Amino acid sequence: MAELGRRFGLRGRWEGDVMRFERPGVTGSLSLSEKDLHLTVALGFLLKAMKGPIHSAVTQELDKLFATPRTDPPPR
Repeated sequence: MAELGRRFGLRGRWEGDVMRFERPGVTGSLSLSEKDLHLTVALGFLLKAMKGPIHSAVTQELDKLFATPRTDPPPR
């Protein structure tokens, strides 16, 4: 999470299993349980126009971070 914070200029703090983060124009939280991750982000007025690209970028990052290793046997 530290890398993402530096990359996007986020400041955050953990409160138990919840990471609260902010930067100008963005506030949010990331909560974790054994099986779930829940991300909530509130965009300020100027960033709302970028909602689609921001959603795509966040989804791609989470997909990379939580990718399930392939269990297929290697090709012969």
